[in-house]
Amino acid sequence: MQVEPPCARGTSFQRGFTRTGRGEQGGRDMPLIQVTIGRGRTPEQLQALGQALTDAAEKSIGAKRESIRVVLTECEPEHWFVGGETLAELRASGRR
Repeated sequence: MQVEPPCARGTSFQRGFTRTGRGEQGGRDMPLIQVTIGRGRTPEQLQALGQALTDAAEKSIGAKRESIRVVLTECEPEHWFVGGETLAELRASGRR
């Protein structure tokens, strides 16, 4: 049995948005952007990423800035695998 991802089943992510990005409830939707990133960025870089993601959601779907939520989750490089190697190993070898 093939299972469709939640957004393909007509969740509020897809259903009810007009070209302006306003939902059926008059723009009261609260976009949540979740990003998992390997630990190692400065606080300033994380701040810039949060601001850029907020700006992008505001511009692209017309979400009200004060309703946009961004969650950045840092993952230890030893717990992040790319092609079977940890991000820590890849960074140490200069390949990341």
